Amino acid sequence: MGRANRTDGLPLNPTLHDLFVEALRELELRLDTHKTATVVSYNPATQRANVTVDQLQVVKDLAKNPTRAEPNPKLTLDPETLNDVPVAWPRTGAGYLTFPLNPGDKGVLHVQDRSLDAYLVAGQTAEPATRWTHDAADSVFVPGIFHSADPILPATSVTGTVIEGELVKLGRLALSPAMKGTLWAAYVTTVEGAFVTWTAAQPDPTPAANTAFIGTLGAANKVLFTALSVPATNWLSTKVQVE
Repeated sequence: MGRANRTDGLPLNPTLHDLFVEALRELELRLDTHKTATVVSYNPATQRANVTVDQLQVVKDLAKNPTRAEPNPKLTLDPETLNDVPVAWPRTGAGYLTFPLNPGDKGVLHVQDRSLDAYLVAGQTAEPATRWTHDAADSVFVPGIFHSADPILPATSVTGTVIEGELVKLGRLALSPAMKGTLWAAYVTTVEGAFVTWTAAQPDPTPAANTAFIGTLGAANKVLFTALSVPATNWLSTKVQVE
């Protein structure tokens, strides 16, 4: 039996099985769990974002008369916009990790089983404020998912943890440029080598050993201070700030 002359997708003479299948399908369509979304705006003070849902909603077009050529008229709705959605940054009571969240950035909406209103007000265990369930309005936004044509470049490291950004702050009050380690590592290596050579002559180093040790320190300091003079980019990071 065909599905003509019906707007609900059922055959002309539906069986009980058909009705159950259709009811289950309707339940699945109404049950929100996770959705991808795009940031419209973000408030860093409240950590709330306005987002649009990326999956467009398709519904039955009840205004159209179904025909056999088009048995199930459909209507695609405009993108759904959700306002003041909490952004779930990685966070504990002692620390957190954030990064710039700009219009156009992508992420995933995690739809809660019950209303978040009471919990967001109380900040602790609370009864749901409303009866509705699995509503997209009760979502939290987790940034991070992007489409296949826009992967992280270069490829993510398999050996180290990478923190990347135009400005990386280590500490919430970070203002001072971080010092690059390469210059200091070379200096320390030179001084350590001279110290090992000098201590090998203990407990009674010769005057020549003392002179060599002092000379090595002087040369290392000269190289260090020359490098520290100009330009500052030789030894200060232009991207990383520390507290």
